[in-house]
Amino acid sequence: EIPSQIVENIYKNSVEVATPNQQIPNSKQIDKQQKNFQQLYQENPDFKKFADNLFKAHRNPKVKSIAIGFERKINIDDAKENPYFQPTLIATSLLAGIGLVPFYTAENYPAFSLVDKDSKSAISGHQDSMFLDANDKHLGLMPTLLLVNGFSQSNAKTWVKESVDIISELKEKYPSSYGILKKLNFIYRSRNVKENGTRPPHRIIGDNDEINFVSNFIYIPVPTDLERFNISKDEANLSILRFREVVNSQENRHEFVINNQGVQFLIVKNTEAVHGRGEIEESAE
Repeated sequence: EIPSQIVENIYKNSVEVATPNQQIPNSKQIDKQQKNFQQLYQENPDFKKFADNLFKAHRNPKVKSIAIGFERKINIDDAKENPYFQPTLIATSLLAGIGLVPFYTAENYPAFSLVDKDSKSAISGHQDSMFLDANDKHLGLMPTLLLVNGFSQSNAKTWVKESVDIISELKEKYPSSYGILKKLNFIYRSRNVKENGTRPPHRIIGDNDEINFVSNFIYIPVPTDLERFNISKDEANLSILRFREVVNSQENRHEFVINNQGVQFLIVKNTEAVHGRGEIEESAE
């Protein structure tokens, strides 16, 4: 939680004003705000303490996700105010100060997507990937994911599950599936018809138990690997189903309730955890 006594200073230093219909800041606005934070860091001991703790947490290999919250200072009932711009400007500028710089589009805006407030379906556990062009030969996992809640109109909770817990659970419940996913390479493609083609074959579980998995991708075992390791296609497909089951089980989840009590953002080490989204039951607090 950013201390309330320095939230005023943060907003005071957030001098940029969004142009009409601008939902998120561009690179110039983020750079300018970061310079404002640098000055605030030098002048305000409370902000310096908060920023130093954030940097230490990010550098700590045991920390897989960091949740930050602070008081909202804009009037979300005012039609002239954009509820997303200011929180995103603060989040991206603050994280740029500890070395987390966003991927920028050709128009110099951070690559982003908005969560559909009307969606009632749960989002399965996954890691986010991004292919910069059609010829990208890398697996495309983003190192860090930033989730910003400036104004939520949904009744949702975001959850994070660490890779180490997923591997431990898979070994305990389905040791044979763990062994298969360590051996086989899979060809995979997106269910999104706009993303054409397949990606280079890879293993879902690597040598050091690192996970590379996107929930909405279709995974097909490489035939030569099936023959080499004497594994049937049915066994390989069952291993994928069991892996999805473990990824989405409620064991070892870290849950974050999204609400409108303030601004929240969540930093996730995307290569060391999966994340998903679910709806809060009406009877739940």
